[in-house]
Amino acid sequence: MICEHIYYSPPKSGSFGHHTRIRNQQKSWSLIYDFLKSRTDSDLKISQLTCVGPSEWTEKIISDDCIDKSKRLFGEPRIDVSSRKWDLSQEQVQSALNLVLEIDKGPKQILGPIELYLLYSFEWKASQIKQNPIGGTQTPKSSIGVYVGHQTVFFQPDFRIYLPEISSELKMFLLDIEKCLPFRFRDNYFKKISPSKNGKSIRSIKLDKGWLHEV
Repeated sequence: MICEHIYYSPPKSGSFGHHTRIRNQQKSWSLIYDFLKSRTDSDLKISQLTCVGPSEWTEKIISDDCIDKSKRLFGEPRIDVSSRKWDLSQEQVQSALNLVLEIDKGPKQILGPIELYLLYSFEWKASQIKQNPIGGTQTPKSSIGVYVGHQTVFFQPDFRIYLPEISSELKMFLLDIEKCLPFRFRDNYFKKISPSKNGKSIRSIKLDKGWLHEV
């Protein structure tokens, strides 16, 4: 049975995520990298590079250059409809990131031409988050997806915090980690998750705007 916790995940209306509030892609990536290293024990679950085009939305010369450079670095891709994809090792991530940042300095395309997607699963390092869970035994991990490309960085956080609802400890923890993130939490994206009385289902209660950031 899943234990009681606070859950943060942007809804479909927000594209399930947040755009970076920092214009510089490298700085935005550095912030999330430092956050993962300093605040979490993380594992890289997915690392995928995608080149799209050429198409009516992506100039051929730019798309071809992107594909050629990716092949030289990572070998032959697998072709998926109008895109080419490479599944990368952790050791290849930095080279892929450098390539995306280099290509993104060129003219912006309607679609693509290149994108790096990373998915990290993690547990919090903070000692207070590792206390005994409330109301259950299952404690799913948190995760964050990171998209780098199209001259921006986009994040899809899926955070689970095993602390009592709206406690001062919870607020201090969230406001503290928010300082490390390249995006700002939205109060109404938080939910309280708890098991039902019979333990066969879960209850999800949306938290009010202003509970974390005073209006």
